[in-house]
Amino acid sequence: QTKWELGVDGRLNTLHKLSLNYFSREAQYEKKIAGYTTPTANCTASVTSPTATKYVPCYSQSDTTRAGLEAAVTGDWHGGGHYRASWTHFTKLDGTLNNASLTVQTPENLGELVLSQPIGRYTMTGAAKYVSQYIGTANGSVGQVAYSGGYTKLDAGLSYDWEVDKTKMRTGVYVRNLTNKKFETATGIQDVGRVLGIEQMVHF
Repeated sequence: QTKWELGVDGRLNTLHKLSLNYFSREAQYEKKIAGYTTPTANCTASVTSPTATKYVPCYSQSDTTRAGLEAAVTGDWHGGGHYRASWTHFTKLDGTLNNASLTVQTPENLGELVLSQPIGRYTMTGAAKYVSQYIGTANGSVGQVAYSGGYTKLDAGLSYDWEVDKTKMRTGVYVRNLTNKKFETATGIQDVGRVLGIEQMVHF
């Protein structure tokens, strides 16, 4: 593959920074799983996962080109808070994989927002990701999969900093995919839904 990028970034002021980027990637013979088969049989596109008799992945391939624009703003505010906001827009999607154009398999627009705010020993975090409409490949036959209407995924977390004999500790709780959105990537990988977690970090 051949990939190149052209970007510029600079400070809007002492607290905020802006980055603009154009990217292009051309790939020869890009491969994508089209189904599963036995070593001696034909590819069965309707199979979505390995089975006892169909366990060898088979692939569709094509020359593809993806190009687009990305903008990102990062900054800080008083009190130690920080944010990052980005937007990606594909301006060119050429190629066909599994009998479907990249224009329907790739979300045209993606946006992300990440926030963090310390309050004393506590730190609150939040994130949002927006993905526009695209087709998934869960059943191995792109042409038979309905459009995903796109989705917005929300994450949140809260952590607490403390010490044990001058050893810095951080205990946190988090929730990913807060609204339990059901979606899959363009390659057919399904999100597991809402995840609740606890993490413990030790700095030494």
